[in-house]
Amino acid sequence: MTDEKKIELLAELFEVDESEITPDKLLSELKWDSMNMLGLIALFKSECDIKLPASKIRSFVTVNDILKEMQ
Repeated sequence: MTDEKKIELLAELFEVDESEITPDKLLSELKWDSMNMLGLIALFKSECDIKLPASKIRSFVTVNDILKEMQ
C-alpha cells in the first residue's frame, strides 16, 4: 500500500483533510477516541489483513505509529 493511500484512509477515519495527516501529528490532536480506535481495527482488518490488538492501539501516540504498522 502506498503512503498516499495510507494517508487517504487515515484522513477518512479521522474525518479531516489529508493535509492534516502528517507522521509527527499527535493522535490527541485528531479526535483520538474509542470510536476511532474501533475504526482503526476495522481498517487494519479490511485494508491490511492485520488483526490489531487493542493493547497495540492504545500504545499509539502519533500518526507515524499507525503508519509503521500499516506495512
